[in-house]
Amino acid sequence: MPEESLRAWAELIAACSPVLTPDVLDVGAGTGMFAVALARWAEARIVIAIDASPAMLAHADRHENVRYLTADAAALPLAGARIDLALLSRVVHHLPDRRRAGAELKRVLRPGGVAVVRTTVRERLDSIVYEYWPELRRLDAGRFPSESEIITDFSAAGLRVAGVLSFGQPVQPGLRAWRDAVQRRPQSKFGQLTGEQFRSGMERLDKAIAAAASPGPVSERYDVLIFAA
Repeated sequence: MPEESLRAWAELIAACSPVLTPDVLDVGAGTGMFAVALARWAEARIVIAIDASPAMLAHADRHENVRYLTADAAALPLAGARIDLALLSRVVHHLPDRRRAGAELKRVLRPGGVAVVRTTVRERLDSIVYEYWPELRRLDAGRFPSESEIITDFSAAGLRVAGVLSFGQPVQPGLRAWRDAVQRRPQSKFGQLTGEQFRSGMERLDKAIAAAASPGPVSERYDVLIFAA
């Protein structure tokens, strides 16, 4: 993701915080892209970044205000009522028990604290990747929850929905650069394709690149659900 796009995301997420210098929790932080972005641009006092995969955290970006912990969303290793702003970016569909994870968020958020869920909901699957790999749309329709399912589960955990919005940003300057990134199969979903399916999608993408008269940046849009404790 280009730095300007990452900064735009960090500023959008930070704007949801109830305080100017929040204590932040990044659930499912992976290699720390958003954790470091929030430390840099959200004026976070501290970012506690957790992930269930030690291998992911071993490759995480480092920042003096980011602390990494190996932990599960359903058992957060934090004292109660200490977090101002929590982020779940592209992780809610991986949670085996959303209500339990929601209850843990409710426990660690201060009164008035906010949880931001950055995801794609089932009824708005519109990623550019589906234009070239339509098989992935069918797979994602089976694994991404709907907006109402997320709201129902987090509301049952005691969180109140405070807003739902859509936000997109450029991720590559053009189709050719996007092709170079996709060729490395950066998302786990590509592992569900057969070799022939992946090659066919790359061929469709190559034809689109060859036919592009005025190529522009490639953007990705996500749904953002905001919950208050």
